[in-house]
Amino acid sequence: SNYFFTVLTDRRNDLALFLRKSGIYTTFRYHPLHQIKLFSNNNDHKYNGADNFSQRALNLPIHNSLTDREIDFICEKLHFFFSKK
Repeated sequence: SNYFFTVLTDRRNDLALFLRKSGIYTTFRYHPLHQIKLFSNNNDHKYNGADNFSQRALNLPIHNSLTDREIDFICEKLHFFFSKK
C-alpha cells in the first residue's frame, strides 16, 4: 500500500490506543475473505493464518504527505511503546 504500513503485534489494540492518544491515525483494515459473507460458504475450514493476521495487524500511516518530522515522531512513539514492558 502507498498509504499504510502494516505491523503485527499481540498488543495491537493497546498500540492503536497509545498512538491515537499521541495523535497518530491507525486502522484495522484486514478482513479475512472467509469471514466475509460472500466467501463464507466454506465455513468448515480453519484459516488460522488469516485469522491470526487480522487479529494482530495494525496499519500505520506512510503516505507521501508525511513530513520527516512526523515520520520521526511515529518512530519515536513506536520505540517507546515497544521498549516498555
